[in-house]
Amino acid sequence: MNSNQKEEFRYWYAGLALQGLLSNTKYMEKKALELKVYNLGENDMERYVAVDAVDCANALIAELEKGGRKCCG
Repeated sequence: MNSNQKEEFRYWYAGLALQGLLSNTKYMEKKALELKVYNLGENDMERYVAVDAVDCANALIAELEKGGRKCCG
């Protein structure tokens, strides 16, 4: 996989992860509580959720590059 393809997959997976995170009520409530506990503004919510989505995409790509799990179980 060349670097352009890797970046395209990174964007694609990050978008899918973002979609999942935004639709997860428990995750969003936890993230809102974290922002409140650490005195961070509500305007930061989008950035923190986006960072989590990119982290998920990066972790998935790294695992795929290692070959991932070969079988279920």
